Amino acid sequence: MWRKIPVTAVTFGIAVLAIAGTPLFSGYYSKDTIIADAGGFAALATSHGGSKAYWLLWIMPTIIAYVTAFYMTRCFTLTFLGKPRNQHLHDHAHDTPILFLPLCVLAFLSVIGGYIGIQTMLRNSMRETQIAANNDQVFRTAWQAPLPGEFRSGPEADGAAETESKASGTGAAGASGPLSLHEAHEKGHHLVQRWVMPAFVVGIALGVVMYLPGYKYADRFVRIKPLAWVHTWLYRRMYFDEMYQWVFVNVTLALSEASDMFDRNVVDRLVNWTALGVRRTSDAAGMHDRYVIDGAVNGVATVAQDLGAAVRNHSGRVRMYVTVLMIAVALGLAAAIFAVLS
Repeated sequence: MWRKIPVTAVTFGIAVLAIAGTPLFSGYYSKDTIIADAGGFAALATSHGGSKAYWLLWIMPTIIAYVTAFYMTRCFTLTFLGKPRNQHLHDHAHDTPILFLPLCVLAFLSVIGGYIGIQTMLRNSMRETQIAANNDQVFRTAWQAPLPGEFRSGPEADGAAETESKASGTGAAGASGPLSLHEAHEKGHHLVQRWVMPAFVVGIALGVVMYLPGYKYADRFVRIKPLAWVHTWLYRRMYFDEMYQWVFVNVTLALSEASDMFDRNVVDRLVNWTALGVRRTSDAAGMHDRYVIDGAVNGVATVAQDLGAAVRNHSGRVRMYVTVLMIAVALGLAAAIFAVLS
């Protein structure tokens, strides 16, 4: 593809060199400085009785330095070198500003951001830190004080370690005796020059040799069982999608189904039963109102009407009128008392 999109190829290649830790590029100063400090810290800690597990802080980034240079070269080789694997896409490929302008900016920063940028910032940071350490009494007191149960640090520890190293005949490269901060710093950079500096050469060379013929050699390697397992693990993106499916998607679906069952079988039934109870209570109250309250009142009115009609059929006998009136009053009172008590 480099013939079809040369600007993209060149800027992408600069990015590969930078992230592979090639000297004079930004990745060399940033990555190697971190790994050197990790190695220096591990050497300092172990020389003062610390756990050897501190070396993992240096070993793991060192391995990744080789892996990074290799897989970035693999990406560049399979994309821009060799024979096209899709002739149609190859024939229609062309450079476009929306693709190569961001890469140009990043490539420019990768070139000038190394020695000019990172080194300048590191020097300024070290100078400002030294000024702060010299001016701040609290900082200098804490720096010079030994940590209980841990290794010492600071100028006093440096002097004691250097005195001990001279007395025993060992220096920064010595294998015995506690290291000073300066010695640990030098040892970290020595480890980087010995083990990490070759990473960009080894990784880039291995990536070109392995993938310049396409997948010819890679297909042979992946037939070997341990490498086949690693290839499958990487090809499946370390099974991250499956892990995400089980940990997040399936758990979320299970919780949603449980919530749905609780909603249908508990909440909905409770609400429906409450509504049914209210409806049955209202029906009973309506029947009581129609047949008891209204019935009693209507019955009294009917009796009074019938008595009035009966009274109209008799002649004017006062005794009969009084008797009928008393019976009507008694029946009305009885009906009212019954209605109130019920």
